[in-house]
Amino acid sequence: MGLLIRVVYLSEVNIASGDLLPQLRAIHDVSTHHNREADISGVLLFSHRFFVQLLEGPRLRVTETLGRILADHRHDNIRLCLAREVHARMFRSWSMRLVNGDPNFRLNDTQRTFDPSLATADEIMEMIERGCVPDGQGRTLVAAG
Repeated sequence: MGLLIRVVYLSEVNIASGDLLPQLRAIHDVSTHHNREADISGVLLFSHRFFVQLLEGPRLRVTETLGRILADHRHDNIRLCLAREVHARMFRSWSMRLVNGDPNFRLNDTQRTFDPSLATADEIMEMIERGCVPDGQGRTLVAAG
């Protein structure tokens, strides 16, 4: 299969609140198609303030995709949280899953809204794993997709 990488980035949403849902649908549709073609899998968490995205796949393809994301005007202040080689994917069957971060993704029990901006890379990965990976009862804990 070749070398796989996993990257996670955080960015601030630069979309007017009235345009958020149509723009999220557009992002999801284009990303799903592109990622399937490029053999990339992942998940995009969003709120009205933040995006957190995990991408995994072949190094060159993921790097090219990040280049397009960096040029996308719908993101501001993009910060790379994690980039590492991996032997297996977390999200094998998801070319792109869109998940509402507000109700289901908190860094801890005291956080009132989805705000990953002060989190460490490990905390963000724990949040993604807790919220997106199937639990022991066969359910997948996602809000939308």
